[in-house]
Amino acid sequence: RALFQRIDADKSGSIDRAEMVAVLESDFEETQRVLNDLTDWADPLELFDQLDVDGGGSLDIDEFCNGIWQIVVEKGSMSTQRIEKKVDLLTAAYTTSVREQGTRLDQVLAQLKELTENQAALAKSVDFLRSQETTFASRPRAHDVGARALVQQHRLNKTSFAL
Repeated sequence: RALFQRIDADKSGSIDRAEMVAVLESDFEETQRVLNDLTDWADPLELFDQLDVDGGGSLDIDEFCNGIWQIVVEKGSMSTQRIEKKVDLLTAAYTTSVREQGTRLDQVLAQLKELTENQAALAKSVDFLRSQETTFASRPRAHDVGARALVQQHRLNKTSFAL
């Protein structure tokens, strides 16, 4: 933690690449020596990249201390941690995407069900109208009766003139 606080020049609670570069360019020889002794990393920027497992561009104190701990005590590979973190991020993104697609699919299925119900109702209406058309067509209409009477009258008149 003391090492983190030495590197965190602006006391923001996080270390960025600029602060790691400052370790190289300044007279923080003691800090640089401690980093080299702990991690076997000669370049503080390479160490920063290894510790920045989430790729966020900054290290908070927990990320820094956990990373140093892994390197020193557990001899764990930071590359493996970085890969695991990326796999976790990809898994989360994939899960979110699948959830969103499932929601969208549910919406499409609901719309399809509604369209099917509307189509069934429309088919019933068409069938009803067709049945009414048949019934309506078979009944004599008042204007048809009047027209037939005129045609018959006309035929009778023609016949009587011909005689």
